[in-house]
Amino acid sequence: MKTIKGNISILGDEDGVEIEVRDKDAAVSVCKVFLTPEQFCQAALGRLVRLECDVQIPPPGRVGMVREARDYEFKMPDKGEWQNRFGTTLQEEVASKFIEANCPDGWKPSLYFGSKDSFFWKDGELGARATLMRWKDRDEQ
Repeated sequence: MKTIKGNISILGDEDGVEIEVRDKDAAVSVCKVFLTPEQFCQAALGRLVRLECDVQIPPPGRVGMVREARDYEFKMPDKGEWQNRFGTTLQEEVASKFIEANCPDGWKPSLYFGSKDSFFWKDGELGARATLMRWKDRDEQ
């Protein structure tokens, strides 16, 4: 059995309780458990075992690995008129398409460009900043 450093979140409301276990180093979800309010109360107070519930398990590819992240800056492709509409959704779409097509091998880009630092002017040209991520085995560090 593999041991990881984890985080657990228990969130509840009138609709039920969600318990999420995350791999702290890989920053990915290991599993999510969904319980009705009745199931949670019975389990918490009654020491029930093998309680039926819904469980989501993501593909195991990144669990037990370490997430590495870095900033990646690039010049926005020349698209004419949208460059004058700084901060628009169109810029975000162009940046997303560009980074997906030009991301370095082995890295996965974040396609979120809604931060105030996502776009910037440098030497009279519009640039963008994305976060690149990759996951490595603990032994590769």
